[in-house]
Amino acid sequence: MKMKVWANGINKVACLSGLGSYKKAINIFPEGQGKIGKEEHLLYYSSSLFCIVRLDSSAKKASSVVCEFEGNGIVMSFQKRGKTSGENDQGKRQMFEKQNNIFFLNGFAKCQQTEADCFRIVLSKSYVENLRKLYPGAMAPLVEAYQKGCDSMSEHSHLTTTLEMVQIIKTIENLYLRQDEGKEMLIEAKIRELLYIQIMQHLKTLNKKDLKIEKYRMQMQMACQYIEENIRELLSLHDIAMAVGVCDTILKIGFKYFYGKTVFEYFNEYRLNKACDFLQDASLSISDVAFLAGFKHSSHFSTSFKQKYKITPIEYRIKNIEMFPAIKVG
Repeated sequence: MKMKVWANGINKVACLSGLGSYKKAINIFPEGQGKIGKEEHLLYYSSSLFCIVRLDSSAKKASSVVCEFEGNGIVMSFQKRGKTSGENDQGKRQMFEKQNNIFFLNGFAKCQQTEADCFRIVLSKSYVENLRKLYPGAMAPLVEAYQKGCDSMSEHSHLTTTLEMVQIIKTIENLYLRQDEGKEMLIEAKIRELLYIQIMQHLKTLNKKDLKIEKYRMQMQMACQYIEENIRELLSLHDIAMAVGVCDTILKIGFKYFYGKTVFEYFNEYRLNKACDFLQDASLSISDVAFLAGFKHSSHFSTSFKQKYKITPIEYRIKNIEMFPAIKVG
């Protein structure tokens, strides 16, 4: 993860890179020198698992401060005071005092604040993936929002920061300013607690229609697993619905709600992703790959493959020819 801070859109005052760059909290603008403006400061703490950024420009008549992030992961953002305007490849969002959300960082994001105080925790993609494997149920709402292509967990409106959240943030700030060995373990525990509270708060804000669908979460996960285990079967919507214990209508609505695509869009996408894996086996012909990926006819497979990847299976294999010692293209 890389972060840059700019004052007034011109003067770069900080350029920080990498999780694990700093083992203690640092004030980029120490008292009496290098400040962005009157009474402004940036505190930055980073470990191998996460980094914490607090940018305070809440003084009156403060300069405009821009914070740019580069990398992949999530940003747990808490607006303490003032307003922050955020921008990424999906558009622009504003966050106001006492609001919070979890934003998805996919390459680049920029935040601009004037007379504001914002606390952010950045978790790397690999760390989030590890949490998903450890706590699939708790992390499911976050994963589903990402799979839908949302720019944040709570897509339509930000969440309200509670007193419990404020107290945890204060504890985290006190911990990273200490010099104790092993404090990172305590900080990580508090970050996980804060992340869990944010996710649970998001679930409570879902409307009644959403809550009715929520009870079918497990069946939709079972549907995904059933599809993946039966890609060579000619499955119908009814077959999948019967296998997971719901009616056809619930399967259609629930699957679209949780995964942002239809059952058969997911089915076809999964088969083509598996086909890419099979194409890396030099001993398999294109016809073999088509069969293993669940296509009855290699011509149908080639057409579907080209529609998704804009090249034919043979072209895909040739493009990656250095990975194969001997290619069987027939």
